[in-house]
Amino acid sequence: MLGTVQAETPVAQAGKPAPPRVGWGEPKDGLQIGLFPQSGQKTFRYGDAIALVMRARNVGKTPLALNVKAPNVSSVTLGENGTLVLQTLGGGGSSVLLRIAPGETQDLPGGHYSAQILAPGEIQERVAKADPALALLPGKYQVECSFPLWMPDQNDPNRATAHRAKPGIFAFTVQNDRANPPAIHADKEADDSFIWGATVNGLQGGLRRLTDRDLAELPEGVRKEIAKDEILTRFYVRNVTDKPIRLSYHNFTDYDASFWIKDAQGNDHPVRSTFFTGVRALSQQTLQPGEKIAAGLGRLQWIPQETLPAEGAFTPLLAAKPGQYTLRVISSVRFTDLNHFDMVLVSGAMPFTIPPQ
Repeated sequence: MLGTVQAETPVAQAGKPAPPRVGWGEPKDGLQIGLFPQSGQKTFRYGDAIALVMRARNVGKTPLALNVKAPNVSSVTLGENGTLVLQTLGGGGSSVLLRIAPGETQDLPGGHYSAQILAPGEIQERVAKADPALALLPGKYQVECSFPLWMPDQNDPNRATAHRAKPGIFAFTVQNDRANPPAIHADKEADDSFIWGATVNGLQGGLRRLTDRDLAELPEGVRKEIAKDEILTRFYVRNVTDKPIRLSYHNFTDYDASFWIKDAQGNDHPVRSTFFTGVRALSQQTLQPGEKIAAGLGRLQWIPQETLPAEGAFTPLLAAKPGQYTLRVISSVRFTDLNHFDMVLVSGAMPFTIPPQ
């Protein structure tokens, strides 16, 4: 599953975060990186191509000579608030020596990205093969790249460390030019046992705690493994537009759900998970307007804060003290036939309590 990395933002007066930097990012070690449209265009219609370039400039007083991996945008993720993140690879590929004199600006080698903008539900086979492409509802978006430059490991050519400099954002608008575009459907969920997250490109991720009836339908092997101090949830994906949507998604198993835990004070708490190798199969389904599908079973067990997990334990573990917490599940989906573009869905927050031991 792909995840996003939140951009750093400096703290403004009164303790409020400052707005994100546009274009040029914050300088780090004399290096400043920017993200810009090649044409200057900031409004796009369906069928237009968006082309971006990353530039580097030396804002220090001495020449820069950096041995770096050329940026390689492997995919794009779309999260809440219309944030598109260019995902780059740090391992493999060739290295380049980046020399920049004080005050000089250069295009980053390999720092170009272009994609055709499509309307969701209009992904034709001939277009789908012309990757990359972005299928977006009309609206406002911003592009960011958390790790554009990677410094290769001298001892291992397949490893690299991200440079601290990253670009500002590029903000743009997708205008509708369709007679009957997909629109957000207004109907609300009748079953209040579902906890839905924010809408991302016409889709929502949701969470529901398993009932006794649900537990009885689980495979016998899973039922026997369940401990008394476990939370069992099922993750759902819902189409909240008025058009059918063809989706591809990973139907994750009980051991590899991605949890986001916060306590009552808003602090994040890590979950210990077992890393499994291999490729998970993609499921495909067409979601009708308002339809939802179950897309994974999540198991979370809590243990006392200083306790080590039992040997051979594979269930995701939360080591925390008694108190009030919230649980979210994060997963990603994509439009079928459109590769390298994933939508990151976060469920709503489900409260739970860890009782005194």
